[in-house]
Amino acid sequence: MYLAMAIKSNANTHRPEDYPYEHGLAFLLRDNYRYFSRRLQIHLERHGSSLPQWYFLRVLAGQDGLSQKELSDRVGVLAPGTVTALNKLQSKGWIERQPHPSDKRKSNVYLSKEGRRLVRSLLPEAIKSNNVALEILTEEQMEQLRELLILLRAGMQKKSIDGDIS
Repeated sequence: MYLAMAIKSNANTHRPEDYPYEHGLAFLLRDNYRYFSRRLQIHLERHGSSLPQWYFLRVLAGQDGLSQKELSDRVGVLAPGTVTALNKLQSKGWIERQPHPSDKRKSNVYLSKEGRRLVRSLLPEAIKSNNVALEILTEEQMEQLRELLILLRAGMQKKSIDGDIS
């Protein structure tokens, strides 16, 4: 009902009392993300890691040897933030950088043995954090939600690329 009202309404007739902030899609997504991330952050901190670092480790666990640019794109962090995170991960011995085979200006990033060990030990906690939702939603609802979020992300990315977001 709330979304239908927002879609059908004229921008000139919007009144804050008609659109409670806690019903906004962006607010709901952010709020749920906060619950998921806080649960995982507690476990990461016990291992000397952080949520931003986990994103890089997790992407590399799925595909080692990415360039810094590829990592930056996949994690959704700007290049300076990627450099900072990778420097920290390298100082902890969790990643290694190796020169790109054909372009010496670039480097590819790999998990070290210690980094792989860390991901293996943290992954069960990450899965548990995600599975909390299964205690609330059925598997069918989870699959529907996942499909809707993937669809939403693809649409938002397209609008962002096309310059339609204002």
